Amino acid sequence: MAEETFRPSLKSLAGTAFGFLLAFLWLFAAMLEDFSPLFLFGFLAILAFFFLVIYLRLINTWFVPKEDGLLVKRGIIAKSQSLLLYKEIQDVRERRGLFDRFLGLKSLEVVTISPASAFSGILASMEFSDADRLKGIILSRMAGSSAAAGKAVLAEKGQEKVLESPFKIHAGLYVKAGFFFWLIPLFLFLWLFPLAILLSWIPMGEILPFFIGLGALMFALISISALAEYLELNGNKYRIGKDFIQIERKFISQSIANIRFDKVQDLILTRGILERLIGLATLRVQTGERIMAASSGSDYYSSGSQGGYGVKNNIPAIKLKDALALREMLSEKIGLKGKLIEPALVKEIPLEKRKPLKKTVKGAFFVFIVLAVIVAWFSIFPILSSSSSTNGSEVYSSKAYFTDAPAYAAIIFVIFAIAKFLYEKAYLKGYYYNIASDHLVIRKGVFNITEVIIPFKMVQNVFLDQDIFDRAFKLYDVHLSTITTISGLEGHIDGLSEKNASAIRDLLLRQIKPAK
Repeated sequence: MAEETFRPSLKSLAGTAFGFLLAFLWLFAAMLEDFSPLFLFGFLAILAFFFLVIYLRLINTWFVPKEDGLLVKRGIIAKSQSLLLYKEIQDVRERRGLFDRFLGLKSLEVVTISPASAFSGILASMEFSDADRLKGIILSRMAGSSAAAGKAVLAEKGQEKVLESPFKIHAGLYVKAGFFFWLIPLFLFLWLFPLAILLSWIPMGEILPFFIGLGALMFALISISALAEYLELNGNKYRIGKDFIQIERKFISQSIANIRFDKVQDLILTRGILERLIGLATLRVQTGERIMAASSGSDYYSSGSQGGYGVKNNIPAIKLKDALALREMLSEKIGLKGKLIEPALVKEIPLEKRKPLKKTVKGAFFVFIVLAVIVAWFSIFPILSSSSSTNGSEVYSSKAYFTDAPAYAAIIFVIFAIAKFLYEKAYLKGYYYNIASDHLVIRKGVFNITEVIIPFKMVQNVFLDQDIFDRAFKLYDVHLSTITTISGLEGHIDGLSEKNASAIRDLLLRQIKPAK
């Protein structure tokens, strides 16, 4: 059977030509008063050279689906070949910029863990139909068979039932709440005007235009920001098929992530302050990857990924109950069927009550260092001034001004320490972790709540950790992570005694072994 070959479309040269035309017109307008034909000719020659290079790169690029991976061949003089293994590909992303949408083009991004795939995995500027065809082939072969995975992603009629955003994304509600939320500081700012008049800081005739202009500017910025956020959120869509989830983001440009359920590493539910106030949540589907084999035969490794290069696989602004239901649906799709134990692990093996004190001491230590440097600077400054000043009254005045710095620093330090301790007490109270037979759940946060589900079958390592402050307070952290960055940040239980940390580590290792 002949191998099918895909190539970039030469239509993309139209966008390049348009950019060069704008550069030429800008230079021509700048040179009207001092026109130099020789300089203009040189500039056109440079543009023509770069245009030729881009053309040669396009005609010397091929994407060839092989039996075990996607072969990407590039190069004009120095040739390179990279093989992106199907079994290691996490998802295939579709991208369409503004010019792509006008020209009927689409780019694909085949994501692996390797930093090299940030270049090798970009299949740019293909005809729309070719890109869809290649995407279908890759997704089908990722499944390990010629099943309908690729056709399902294309959502062709009669192939498979596809759920089109089963739970509504409330873009309008989120943006309205955000708009009024940001009007609060604007309202407080405008109250400074009558206060300034009453205190007679500045004459009314001078301060009124300033407050009106600044208030109008702030309102305009808030309104424009709200409109842009609404348009961006309103372009978010997601689709759920038998073997995949498709997450789309569309504003000026368009990006679509096609994620197979067997590649999902973590499920993360986040609720910021604003989302909590209006009962919304964001669900993030994390992917991660491991190997890309290059034509030279060498393998490249990386420690983790956040599911893409600059793209988050988020389903934003859905009702909390819908987010929980969607997470449950996706958990079943990725094979998580175990029920959380009762009583919860956080009750059976709790955190130590001295954890807030340790966190407070740690934070206060660094604040103390910063304040000490500031106070030292303010103390040294008058001495430096006195060595260069002959006016005794000036030196005395400077010294008097700076002698209050330690008092101010002490007040700031005490306020920070009290606030930090209260925050850490609330953080400890809301800290939750529990296990099922096939996954771990960790929830933490005070203002912004993050809850992560980590399947045991995806776990790469489990280890205990102590920093210098943990050692002082005899505390341990248990870390558990997949090959995503976020699991390394959120997938740990910190503030345990040595006995409890060892018990949780051993429990996790027992759960991970059968899951693998």
